[in-house]
Amino acid sequence: MAPMGCGATDERAALPERRANGALPASTVRALQACAEERAGRLQRRAYEIEFAVELRGDRVTEVKPKGARLDDTSLERCMIDALRTMPDAGFSPDPDELTSRGGLLPARGVLANTSLLPQVYRLIPVVVGSSGTMIVIAVVVLVVVAVVASRDDTDEEAERERCRKVKARCIDECTDEFMPSGSLDGMPYHDCLRKCLEAEGCFKLLK
Repeated sequence: MAPMGCGATDERAALPERRANGALPASTVRALQACAEERAGRLQRRAYEIEFAVELRGDRVTEVKPKGARLDDTSLERCMIDALRTMPDAGFSPDPDELTSRGGLLPARGVLANTSLLPQVYRLIPVVVGSSGTMIVIAVVVLVVVAVVASRDDTDEEAERERCRKVKARCIDECTDEFMPSGSLDGMPYHDCLRKCLEAEGCFKLLK
């Protein structure tokens, strides 16, 4: 049981790279070897290759799928999937402090922000497991999905408030011309007009 081949990184997002190497965690390799020792005797051939796609969200594996060629024994595949599903993070997910330094911080309540999901792909060094003369080469691709939140600073928010104040002044003029006097004791036609005018410009909640 030993690492084989060369690792390659196929990056799809400009996130900090934290892993020291492209290898599976040792505990996961041991679990995969245990699967082979228990079930490899059921296989029909002496050599196999299989690839798994592992999705990480935060520090938790959320999905494991086999790709391409499959093994002859579904129970062995399920055992390997379970081993990968319990794989520790092993440094694949970026540190929150590093994301903050790059603008990817979580917003305080009430702060305007834009959220996006940024995936990053790690193609790990394949490992070889086996038993009873059967060899299985296992390749793993780890997809790390990170929610990055870019907050809008106070300058942006104040600029939006200033825009909405101008919108409100225009809406007041328009609704006054159309509905004052309103002919209603509570002035509801005027207030309804003002609200609809502000909502059309995305300003009602900001200024209410």
